[in-house]
Amino acid sequence: MGLNVRLFLFILISATAFVAFLAFCVMAFDLTSPYPDRASAIISILFMIPFFVSIWLNHVLRSRARRKFTEFVEKQGGSDFYDFTSFTGLALSKSRNVLYLASGKSLKSYPFDAVRSWKKITSGNPIEDGDPISSSGLHIEVKDITNPAWHIRLTRKRSSIWFEILQQYVNE
Repeated sequence: MGLNVRLFLFILISATAFVAFLAFCVMAFDLTSPYPDRASAIISILFMIPFFVSIWLNHVLRSRARRKFTEFVEKQGGSDFYDFTSFTGLALSKSRNVLYLASGKSLKSYPFDAVRSWKKITSGNPIEDGDPISSSGLHIEVKDITNPAWHIRLTRKRSSIWFEILQQYVNE
């Protein structure tokens, strides 16, 4: 199942559960009715189950993707710098001169001379501990016919740190 399909299903199930939760709250705290409708409250609770299942499923999928990327990097010889967020990741090995990238199910390693360019992408309004991760991060272009451009989702702060790491090690 593709990343976009999972995201769509997560949003759909979450929206359904949220509406059910609101209905439950309205019924549970309806002080004007002398006989609250308990059956409707139970049905609303049942509608919330998919919400919690989707949260659990999202956690499992993220953990599995992180583990696969970590194993991939370790099999290749390890890394000095590592980051993984929202089904995307990057790692860098100074001694091997290799950059490891992950996006969805795609995992690749590139020697430093195969990295063409990179730039920070920042969009959205900042929130308390970062920014909307879905649109911010690094855009990395590499010499690869099958996957020439990678978008790694990171907060603004992590993007700045990785931009500096790439400047120092890949540019040398």
